[in-house]
Amino acid sequence: MKSEAAKEAARVRNRRWRERHREEDVARSAARHAANREEYNARSRAWHEAHRDEANARVRAHVKAVGWRTFVHGVSAAEHDALYADQDGRCAICQGARPKTGLGCLGIDHDHATGERRGLLCRNCNNALPAFEELGATWMLRALAYLGDPPLRRIRKDRAS
Repeated sequence: MKSEAAKEAARVRNRRWRERHREEDVARSAARHAANREEYNARSRAWHEAHRDEANARVRAHVKAVGWRTFVHGVSAAEHDALYADQDGRCAICQGARPKTGLGCLGIDHDHATGERRGLLCRNCNNALPAFEELGATWMLRALAYLGDPPLRRIRKDRAS
């Protein structure tokens, strides 16, 4: 049987090897996982099925410890308070006043491509923003021009004069 000193020496030796060979070790592991994806997924599903309550309790405890906004968005309570104060409790786009928490509160907006958190928006503005991002600034300018002076209004105005 190995002594504790020998076991510790082996741990140190293994740790150093893993540090020196990290990239190849990660690549080998990823290749093994890709080749056996179904087996890994089945094993993961089986573990989660057997340990559902334990896993859920662990997640609930973590969410309770760090707070929901930090868990989901990576925004601390202090950052959220500062953001709410900076925006004077208003949506950053439509400027509608909303509560900080609870029903109808301002939500944390983020860029789906980069994950960057940008500010607090009401539900309507947050739901409309992806369409605007997809269509682009040129489309928005044309839409504003259209709303300000629609073609039928011009035709009727020309006929009246």
